[in-house]
Amino acid sequence: MRGAGGFPLTFLLCAWLTALATPPRAQDAGEIAVLQDEGDLVAPPNPFDLTGRGLRFAPNGADGYDVSAVDGTFRQMLGDRLSLGDDDGTETGLAFGFDKPETTTVQIAPLPDASVEVKYGTSIGLGDAVVGLSPGRTATFSPVDLSAAGSSGAAGAALGERFARFNQLDIVALSRKFYATHGDLYDQLVVWTDASYVQEAFAYEVTVANEIQGIGVDVYDLATEYGSAGRMRSLVMMDVLSKYPADPSQSLLGANSTLSLMGQETGHRSRLNQ
Repeated sequence: MRGAGGFPLTFLLCAWLTALATPPRAQDAGEIAVLQDEGDLVAPPNPFDLTGRGLRFAPNGADGYDVSAVDGTFRQMLGDRLSLGDDDGTETGLAFGFDKPETTTVQIAPLPDASVEVKYGTSIGLGDAVVGLSPGRTATFSPVDLSAAGSSGAAGAALGERFARFNQLDIVALSRKFYATHGDLYDQLVVWTDASYVQEAFAYEVTVANEIQGIGVDVYDLATEYGSAGRMRSLVMMDVLSKYPADPSQSLLGANSTLSLMGQETGHRSRLNQ
């Protein structure tokens, strides 16, 4: 297959399994790389537990943040002004809607000492979220339990907690684990799993890097974050193998087939911005 400009595209089909008692780090079966979860690829459910609570993120002197619990009562001095003074804030309507029914009320207050307070309302509908703060662009993340007494982030790292209703596959960790034992020879990784991790779609694609201009998509490159030395452009998550028929050309989801779905997802790599 050839992409934009006629250059060849190289794909690797990744099957990801979990069932072995003593799994090897990685093994290949032809053009399929088999990666095992050793507690490093699948994150367990973590219900949201910050309802009615307050957090204070304070600079720790190491280009990171420490977080501590504060009173969850909302501050009452919020006004309508856009020009902010010390320990002040403003509330404004959003110019966009939300495509999910899960909502929450949050108050965020920047303080004079460069700390940031985040307070959550008593009616929370979130099931999946990431709560945290970053000192700026960084590739380092310190996972913490925000409901614990106090937590500190690493120097220069973002600090936060992931909340989820279901098991989640960490596709970045998966990609990095693959590249730890394979060369940087592929434009795109295509992933199947032995358990379902896609909740709100049938399959999906993540564009890791884009250098194509004039299609309404930003030019960016996150390949190194995914473990690639620079060649990787995309990752396709096809989800659990058992939901696909043995014959890849057999009809699936109406007029689709496994092959046509793969074509749709791999084609997102250079999609136009609609």
